[in-house]
Amino acid sequence: LRRDFYRADRMEVRWRGHLFSPAEARVYRFAVEGDGFHTLKLHDVEVLKASPDWQVVRTEGEFYLEHGAHPFELIYGDIGYQSTVRLLWEPVLGRWEPVPDYCFTRDSVDYDDHRALLRRAQFRPLALLACLFWVWHFLLLGVERWKRFSPEERAKWSRRLLILMLLVAFAFRWYFLVESKAMTHTDEAIVALMAQHIAEGRGLPLMYYDQVYNGTALAYVLAPLCYLFGPSLWHLKSVTCLLSVLLVYLVYGVTRRWLGDGAALIAAFLTAVAPVMCVAYGLMALVGPIEGVVIAFVVLRLAQPMLSGERASAGRWFLLGLVAGLGVWVNFQIFYYLLPVGIFLLLRAGVLLRGLPALSLGGLLGLSPLLVYNVPRGFPTFARFVGRAVEKDLGEIVGNQLIRIGLPHILGSRVRWDMFHSFTPEPVSYTHLTLPTKRIV
Repeated sequence: LRRDFYRADRMEVRWRGHLFSPAEARVYRFAVEGDGFHTLKLHDVEVLKASPDWQVVRTEGEFYLEHGAHPFELIYGDIGYQSTVRLLWEPVLGRWEPVPDYCFTRDSVDYDDHRALLRRAQFRPLALLACLFWVWHFLLLGVERWKRFSPEERAKWSRRLLILMLLVAFAFRWYFLVESKAMTHTDEAIVALMAQHIAEGRGLPLMYYDQVYNGTALAYVLAPLCYLFGPSLWHLKSVTCLLSVLLVYLVYGVTRRWLGDGAALIAAFLTAVAPVMCVAYGLMALVGPIEGVVIAFVVLRLAQPMLSGERASAGRWFLLGLVAGLGVWVNFQIFYYLLPVGIFLLLRAGVLLRGLPALSLGGLLGLSPLLVYNVPRGFPTFARFVGRAVEKDLGEIVGNQLIRIGLPHILGSRVRWDMFHSFTPEPVSYTHLTLPTKRIV
């Protein structure tokens, strides 16, 4: 939470929900650690309140809780220092700890419901494993039956199964959104805020607020919905949900051209019923995770004829450059896709030379938002590529994080991974070891 983020003197954050207390009914002690205004309310009763201070302070209070869910509200007002706040309690006398995540609920639940939720969470991995086994079983049966189909039957069933997978992908993701109540990351909220500003005519941002990289294409897609229906996080999630479903279709199209109908259906199926982490990130508007991948697969789909050595129209080359340029504006990680495409096109120099004028024109037009932002400001987005970045530049990222730390770790070597405090690659001298006196579980 940066004080200068909105160029305002201060900002305020409110957390509302229900706090589920353990089964024991007694007086609980609460504490809030923070460096600004903070107030904690339980059942609309003020438990504690603190005035701003230019250092982190702890404010304590007490409240009688029975087992069950209790409505709470935590208010924090930033004063421009470190912008930190956390909620603690004393479940055991004399031992302070942060309130655990599972004690927070959006809705009021009773004790039995809460215990049932925890029990279901424990057995959920086993249930998912059983579902995976049966899905794989029927998938193998379907492959065997698929081999006996004629080409006409395969084409007909491919269309039917693709439509079914698109519906399943949409239903799966919408169910996820409903169950999570469109839970939104703070970075996603900024995308929605930019869309609201665009709809209200308060600005036309070309880059994510307070950054010099990551384009705001998704905010412009969302802005018409904000203009017509007002701001809502459901609008934001609806757009990312539809983009996730579109990705299933694009994966099917790209795979079908190179590997055939059977492989395309399997690829589309795995994209439609992807692991929960992939589904969750596919629904996040974090300036790149979903729209960047969708743009990348559009690039692959447009480039497939050229990669196969076929003659393509000037319009297709222009669209390829346009979409690729927009992808660079949205997120530089599209280079993971553009580099192999570019290498294959260079290997077909004759094909590339014929389409180079239209490709260059489209690329320049696609890059125009990025150039419009950078030219008056001295190209801050490209500073990391030439070693002038305020943050880590490209050389440091590649040399340190990728080659020195990441690559040996990926290859299975024991290296020092600073973020996890792992073992160093040098031999450990046992004469300098200090063994713990307590057993560590």
